[in-house]
Amino acid sequence: MIRFARSLVFAASLVLAPLHIASAEELKPIKIGFQTGEINVILSYALGSGLFKAHGLDVKTAQFPAGPAMLPAIAAGEVDLAWMGEFPAVTGYSNGLPIQILFMERIDATNVRLAANPAAGIKEPSDLRGKRVGVATGSTSH
Repeated sequence: MIRFARSLVFAASLVLAPLHIASAEELKPIKIGFQTGEINVILSYALGSGLFKAHGLDVKTAQFPAGPAMLPAIAAGEVDLAWMGEFPAVTGYSNGLPIQILFMERIDATNVRLAANPAAGIKEPSDLRGKRVGVATGSTSH
């Protein structure tokens, strides 16, 4: 986890290079967007341990319900760095947003789940026929 947290700090520092140890007066402001729907252990660790401050960054966070919601914030300059899934990032990039994909936390083919209310009687994919399925459009789940 520490290695990944340092990767996050490094990625953030690329946005505001050069990276150096700074005093409290020299901290560079950076705003990081993240998804509220998942527990982001790496970001939480980097914030809680003071890793960002140790490397000269004054981090503020902005919460978003899903990755696609961060794309307009990036385009408008409201966030400097966004922590999102691969599909929204690639979608934004391929649609001409001036973004760079800095690193991937993991490649996990099993991290997307489909959850159903037990009262709906859904036991297998064919039971979804005629049902409404909610997703964040432009997200990995979409």
